[in-house]
Amino acid sequence: MRKARTAPGAKPADAATAASHTLRMEAQPDKSEAQLIAELATGGLASNGVAMTLFSPGTLSTLPLTELVLALKDSGKAINANDFANAEQVLNAQALTLNLMFAELARRAALNMGEYLGAAETYMRLALRAQSQCRATFETLAAVKNPPMC
Repeated sequence: MRKARTAPGAKPADAATAASHTLRMEAQPDKSEAQLIAELATGGLASNGVAMTLFSPGTLSTLPLTELVLALKDSGKAINANDFANAEQVLNAQALTLNLMFAELARRAALNMGEYLGAAETYMRLALRAQSQCRATFETLAAVKNPPMC
């Protein structure tokens, strides 16, 4: 293993948090450290891993960066092997979440309909946007499951 690097912009509060924002790289005899870092930067997995660690604390607590990048790599290998099971599950979960958001926003629109028309209109606009995204997500899932023939 080479030196650990802390994700840019990360401000760890303690040792455990600092470790979770550290990306460990395995040494490769035929590549310099600079080459390994350049491959990480251009490969996209590390930068997306960093973004996921920055967006996740409110939902999933702190994600360990090295393990996250390895999981992203495994997920990519599954896609390369034409195994879209995880992608299908993610799209389905997103569509169902969007449907729930639609229902809640439509409910709020209805509650505001008689007295607060501005709020009702805002909630309804957001509800219809969530509904449209739900439909688009299911369309994407259908395309993944049944690719068009060319």
